[in-house]
Amino acid sequence: MIDSSSSIAYAVLFLGAIIVLSIAIRSGLKKTGIPSLVGFIAIGFLLHLLDSQGNLTSGETGKIFEFLAEIGIVTMLFKVGLESLFCRIGV
Repeated sequence: MIDSSSSIAYAVLFLGAIIVLSIAIRSGLKKTGIPSLVGFIAIGFLLHLLDSQGNLTSGETGKIFEFLAEIGIVTMLFKVGLESLFCRIGV
């Protein structure tokens, strides 16, 4: 069994790799004109598939990433709400 300190270290390493990957995806999609949100959703979907097949996150690390995913969804919805222009749709 993995102890608590190595579990946290694994979570930080995994989170750092995800951040580097998301920066690379964002810059690549910016050149093609595709919104970066599409790439971020694709990363999340692929990570979920890898986790379900290979059990990447388990126990405490899984709980950390579930919490961060919920924070990310709330932040994304808040950002979309701020960028919405209600005057265009007649409200």
